[in-house]
Amino acid sequence: MKTLRLIFYQFIIFIILFVIMDNVLYEIKTSNVEKNRKIYFRHSAFQDYESMPSQFYVQISNETLNIKSQRYRTGKYGETLSNVYDSNLYDHVCKIIILGGSSTETRWVDEKSRWPAFMESELKKLGKDVAVFNFGTGGQNLNHSIIKYFSFIAEIEPDVVLMAHEANDIGKSLKGGYYVQEADLYNAYRIENEKKSIQRRVKSLFTSTLPYSYNFIRDYRNKSYAKKILTHDVVPYRTSSEEFIGLSPTEASKNFFARVAALDAFISNDDGEFFLIEYPEVYDAVINSKSDFNKQPRQELTRISALNGLSKEEYYQYWLEFRTTLKKMLDNSNIKIIYKNDNLSVNDFYDAIHFNEKGSEKYAKYLADEIISYDICKK
Repeated sequence: MKTLRLIFYQFIIFIILFVIMDNVLYEIKTSNVEKNRKIYFRHSAFQDYESMPSQFYVQISNETLNIKSQRYRTGKYGETLSNVYDSNLYDHVCKIIILGGSSTETRWVDEKSRWPAFMESELKKLGKDVAVFNFGTGGQNLNHSIIKYFSFIAEIEPDVVLMAHEANDIGKSLKGGYYVQEADLYNAYRIENEKKSIQRRVKSLFTSTLPYSYNFIRDYRNKSYAKKILTHDVVPYRTSSEEFIGLSPTEASKNFFARVAALDAFISNDDGEFFLIEYPEVYDAVINSKSDFNKQPRQELTRISALNGLSKEEYYQYWLEFRTTLKKMLDNSNIKIIYKNDNLSVNDFYDAIHFNEKGSEKYAKYLADEIISYDICKK
């Protein structure tokens, strides 16, 4: 019995020493491994699942946010599908691509009422044989959409491309521009060291062997963070950035316009039509409102402004200067613009930029009318 116990202990010691030696050799062997840039796209093809806003998202929005679980599906290119699957989706006479961020994605609205899907149904009512592809992706900016478009979206051979970016581009500019590294969600690429740290290796082991426990701990941590955010009027850990580190509004708009012009040239070369959509937002109304209706979105605007070294009023002024400069450059170009619907109000959004269901349908009807007035999709 003692012999068996001794053998067992020796075996355990051997395993421990073997693991230690293996890791030491790995550290030595990979000490000079180079970092690689990896393209990052958020949506995968053929997803189909139910999703709902996180607790944090709920508590930085007003009461019009739909907190029920919604079906979320994507097609073979990662585009967001509407409520009825169309087997001829890629074969319609007129194909419209919409590029944008979360305001285009319209994730927390019922499938059939997301404005790109609703716009498609409105155009079909008007006799257009049309397919509208929603390539809006929450958190992504024009840089992401250009990479995606050049990489694979152009394969669809769209007749029309509508681009509704701005908010996330300004977010990048406030942090120094498109090439500043941030979290994966806000980067067109990530720089990753092929050498995996012991912390990452342990985490990978934990997540693969104990997936339920890992998800439970992650959800608990996220809920705790949301509660910390909401027990403070501004931010829980710091009230502001030490200083403003971003680009000026003029520099930011020039960077943005250069990418718009490149996209327009590429699409025109493929005999498509490109339209820039003036970004729909109600920042002024939310910031200056005294009602409790948008208290939570106003607090979130204050928080994100402060983290960029600005007051919420300075943040709004940044938008105005960015847009003024951009319009001057657009006026001197041949790029076509669909201007913002001036009839939008705070009741159409669950914060300052994301449509609720009412706003989504209202905006879709407006854009459908604009498309008809421009005589887009003449076929």
